[in-house]
Amino acid sequence: MALRFNPPPNWPAPPEGFTPPAGWQPDPAWGPAPEGWQLWVEDSAPGASAGSAPQAGSAPDAGWAPTQAVPAGASAPVADPTGQSASAPSGDYASGASPYAASMNYAQSPTPYHNQQQAPGASPQAAGWQPIDVGQGGPGGKKPVTKQWWFWTIIGVVVLALVIGLIVALTGGDDEGEQRSGTTTSSRSDDSDDSTSKDDSSSDSSSDDKSDDSDSSSDVGTTMDNPGDPEKQQITFTASEYADDPDASFDVAFGSVEWDATSTVESEAGKYRYEDPGSGKVYMRVPVTVTYHGKGKMDAYDLTVDYVKDGNTTEQTNLYIDSEFKQQDMPRDGGTATGYFMFIISEEDAKAQEGVFAVKGFYGSDELYMAAKSF
Repeated sequence: MALRFNPPPNWPAPPEGFTPPAGWQPDPAWGPAPEGWQLWVEDSAPGASAGSAPQAGSAPDAGWAPTQAVPAGASAPVADPTGQSASAPSGDYASGASPYAASMNYAQSPTPYHNQQQAPGASPQAAGWQPIDVGQGGPGGKKPVTKQWWFWTIIGVVVLALVIGLIVALTGGDDEGEQRSGTTTSSRSDDSDDSTSKDDSSSDSSSDDKSDDSDSSSDVGTTMDNPGDPEKQQITFTASEYADDPDASFDVAFGSVEWDATSTVESEAGKYRYEDPGSGKVYMRVPVTVTYHGKGKMDAYDLTVDYVKDGNTTEQTNLYIDSEFKQQDMPRDGGTATGYFMFIISEEDAKAQEGVFAVKGFYGSDELYMAAKSF
């Protein structure tokens, strides 16, 4: 049996033959329907099943067109005969600031729905009718960009990339966070002391030296197989970026090696400090000059020197005599200090006069190499 729309007595009277379209809800200004009121009754029934007949709140409007009103607070949604239920938009007018006047009838209610222009003779329940779901961000039910899963995925990827980039920037560079040292190919400054005693052929020798320097590889002094030449080169060490003075540096110049300096060492040490090197062994020593650049005073322990022959290492020996390097007063910016590094080696190695000095400066620097030679 056909059903008829049965508005409550506190609502305006609808136009003749009015049937609410899908999703329709009453104007919130009309107030909720009485508890238990039947909005749909059999067409043959004269009134509502709750026992109250509908009362006309206002005359039907001939110009009425199906509209959609905003939600009515606690009022129940209106269902049409097909069983579809109206879903209310968000309660924009719950605060009481309703755009509807209390005397407004069905024809005066504004509609937020589209496709409601009915062709002549068309039913209000036309199949092409679609609501605009304002709760889903606009026509077609599209969600706002900020509610799309891909939007937050992109944001997460960008943030992750920035974090990784920041970590790489903070920990980049040398794994040990140290500035590596290098060798220089500049001529030794003490060469000029003998320049006055040389004849005109010295200029040719100087030219040959410069030619040899220019031909040398950039990795001179970085391996034991390619050590620096103490007559032509010096080693420069630079402090770590984490040192008290990251700009500090010092140059190291090696002198001529005294392969068997046992008698000299015994004389300087005296009988109370001298220690016999042992059978078949001798004292070997080399003078080392450092030139310091930086704040404060250089620390003697910032420089270490080992003697290496055929891969075998001999560490320096200290008798605490005045000529030793670590007994010298260390320089400040621009100053120099010279002292001997002393080693106990075999008589055979002393006669062979071969080997290299393995040199380290500052903490964490690369080990560099200088040839051990007499000149």
